[in-house]
Amino acid sequence: MNTDPDIVVLREGTEGLSMASYAETLRERLPDRTVALARTPKKERELVPQARVVTGITIENDLLERADRLELFACTFAGTDHLPMDALADHGVAVTNAGGIHAPGIAEQSIGNMLVFARRLHEGWRRKENDEWRHFQSHEFTDSTVTIVGLGSIGQAIVQRLEGFEVETIGIRYTPSKGGPTDEVLGFDEADIHEAFSRSDYVVLACPLNDLTRGLVGEDELATLPPNAVVVNAAR
Repeated sequence: MNTDPDIVVLREGTEGLSMASYAETLRERLPDRTVALARTPKKERELVPQARVVTGITIENDLLERADRLELFACTFAGTDHLPMDALADHGVAVTNAGGIHAPGIAEQSIGNMLVFARRLHEGWRRKENDEWRHFQSHEFTDSTVTIVGLGSIGQAIVQRLEGFEVETIGIRYTPSKGGPTDEVLGFDEADIHEAFSRSDYVVLACPLNDLTRGLVGEDELATLPPNAVVVNAAR
């Protein structure tokens, strides 16, 4: 292995990501760069001080103190609030994130959760575990109204995967004039949210937590939902 790598991949992955596979993909895409996978804490301590780029979930302060050549930390999370941002800035290290990387999985998880409640799969599983072989009423997801709060990468991935289910979609975003992939787009103001929620069978929260969205959906908004509505919280 080259003892002076350009890029070091840390050992800890995210969401089941194989860091060995990640390192191999980087080698394929960056054939003119040396990519090293630090498989153990010892290897991290040996390799990180030599690297110009380090990538992984986070970088601990003790490693950062030794990383004199480091120019970039490429975080494999979408969010960076878990990183030692002040220390990275003090060392002159730029930070990138992996915005959108989790959109497909979170979108599928969100739709899976909606289908569980539409078909009452959780009740079927419970009865099976208890050997209760009795019928129960389920519902069709088709013809439902689904409101997606936030039309970023996750929200758009959800809407894309809802095509074919024959549901009505309402998107809620800060700037509704931008439009979106949903059948209808409304804004963040209180009247719009209550209007959407009053018609929703399912609501998916897919917005980031920031000054604009903090408290956007609370007790008052939830009270507007129909009694049998389902809320899927995919937000940070």
